[in-house]
Amino acid sequence: MLDKSHSVLVGLQWGDEGKAKIIDYLGSEFDVVARFNGGANAGHTSRATVNGKELEFVFHLLPSGALHEGTHCALGNGMVIDPLALEKEVKSLESHGIEIRSRLHISSQAHLVLPHHKERDKKQESGRKGKSLGTTLRGIGPAYEDKIRRVGLRMEELCDSQKFQETLLEIEDFQLDRELLKKYVNFAEQYGAYIKDVSELLRSFHEKGQKILFEGAQASFLDIDQGTYPYVSSSNSVAGGACTGCGVGPGLIGDVIGVAKSYLTRVGAGPFPTELTNENASLENRQLGEQLRERGREYGATTGRPRRTGWLDLVMLRRALWVNGITTLALTKLDVLDHLPRIPVCVGYKLDGVESNRLPMGSEALNRVEPVYAYLQGWECCTEGISRFEDLPENAAKYIQFLEERIGVAIKIISTSPHRDHTIFRESM
Repeated sequence: MLDKSHSVLVGLQWGDEGKAKIIDYLGSEFDVVARFNGGANAGHTSRATVNGKELEFVFHLLPSGALHEGTHCALGNGMVIDPLALEKEVKSLESHGIEIRSRLHISSQAHLVLPHHKERDKKQESGRKGKSLGTTLRGIGPAYEDKIRRVGLRMEELCDSQKFQETLLEIEDFQLDRELLKKYVNFAEQYGAYIKDVSELLRSFHEKGQKILFEGAQASFLDIDQGTYPYVSSSNSVAGGACTGCGVGPGLIGDVIGVAKSYLTRVGAGPFPTELTNENASLENRQLGEQLRERGREYGATTGRPRRTGWLDLVMLRRALWVNGITTLALTKLDVLDHLPRIPVCVGYKLDGVESNRLPMGSEALNRVEPVYAYLQGWECCTEGISRFEDLPENAAKYIQFLEERIGVAIKIISTSPHRDHTIFRESM
């Protein structure tokens, strides 16, 4: 289905684009799925039929390829890992009869998220008062902070329980809990065999001719460098992060798959030019935003928070295509728009009276832009479950074609529901 051996898959907006569904759809093509950034602040939702029952799984640390029997799952060095959260996730899969341990590989260089990181996260966020960032309070930022300060602990240190305990005692804001320490020691005993040099492991898969999919968490505009700073995550979530986050060279990457939603959502604070659900929006727009939220089930998989909703923004999308070098574009949740008689799409911005199709520098400027919309006629009929492009309603096909003309990239994958089989793949593109 895809042309090159190794691929990267990333989100092109503010997360929650449906990356897990696309990974699950493509998963049978790959021998390994390797996660390269973030921690348990991610929430990737996949569905699978297990023992005749359709179940929904939310992955926070495990790669979304975990549902494919035989697919290896690697956690790269660019991640920050809460061992107890990882153990909970593994046991959840095992409780449904899904074997994962023999396929699990954890980078020895990945940094640990520990209780004092979560406490520091809460203190930092509450200390921002009216300027909170809307973090998940999972300790991700403080763990990366310690990594950059070169005082963090890595998975490799967990394997030596005596040294690990001594190191914890040297951390001034860590309150040693003997029962909690025992849980970490037990984790190391059970999972120590899976902690390894993931970069070298991926080299061995590559030399055997096996295919690797590098999975990004969060999304392009939550990237610490390329996102809407400071309202971003703490890692590199664009495609380039796959190289540093798993220890592979860029020359080994073929396809770069980008996932975008047919509309736009955001969790937490930060600029959102096309938002419908903000306090200054008209009643009509707030109602439309609520409809998108309910139809799209737009509630955080990690926190349960309702997501802010708005119209698709092509200014942002074009920028994301560029910074990631996208070769294959997937569009998700087309069916959520089925009820709309008219669909606005942001094609430009107006800032201080000047119209442009470029992203302005800085969150302050992005907060002030006025979106310029093109209006497309809706299709007002059901697209849910359609798996062939020629079966789409005429106006739905025109919507896809309009987007392609504006962004200059072919949309090869179109999702029409959360189910794996409800996916259009345009092989001739």
